[in-house]
Amino acid sequence: MINSMESGGILAVFAHPDDESFGPGGTLANWTKEYEVNVICVTDGNDPAVNGKLAEVRSTELREAAAILGINKVYELGYPDGKLCNALYHDLAAKIQEITELLKPSRLVTFEPRGVSGHIDHAAVALISSYVYERADYIREIWYYCESKDFTDKVDDYFIYFPRGFDRQEVDRVISVESIWQTKVKAMKAHAAQMKDVENILALKEPLKKEEYFFVTTKEGRNNG
Repeated sequence: MINSMESGGILAVFAHPDDESFGPGGTLANWTKEYEVNVICVTDGNDPAVNGKLAEVRSTELREAAAILGINKVYELGYPDGKLCNALYHDLAAKIQEITELLKPSRLVTFEPRGVSGHIDHAAVALISSYVYERADYIREIWYYCESKDFTDKVDDYFIYFPRGFDRQEVDRVISVESIWQTKVKAMKAHAAQMKDVENILALKEPLKKEEYFFVTTKEGRNNG
């Protein structure tokens, strides 16, 4: 249960503006009722070679969505979308560590190591978040957001490979977001520049149970409770 978490707040680390809402937005919104929740967004959601002005638009949308979810503060690191790679690992880890040292969160939240959707930026952020978690004693646990198999079975080709999701019994935590689903949907729709993705995701998820899946690791080991 969340009430067993030591004081210190929650820090979610994601790659793009919209990940916080498209991913575990319902769970984050639920947690904000009891804890301070902050978000790190690693990229600006834009390739400058494609559209130099999109980053500003997506930053505004991110802050609007975060406010809807009840997020305390968003830290934007400003890397270009689609450009995360090995050469940036240590630079990015240092920037995330600087923020964790400031906030001293008890819980870290990120994507599962395959990046959920197969996006390389997602996977990079998940691996770097794991690195930061293992080196900060005050971060007692890390929650890896993942998708259900019911959802991924409906997804057509996306990027080059969309990993298979998980059955309920395969994950450590299944969080019901039924009571806050409309808040999550509102936050998703705040990302108007990504409205095509919003509509596609909602079309697939609306018929499914309103649940969010996580793997959880604590300093004592894998948490299956």
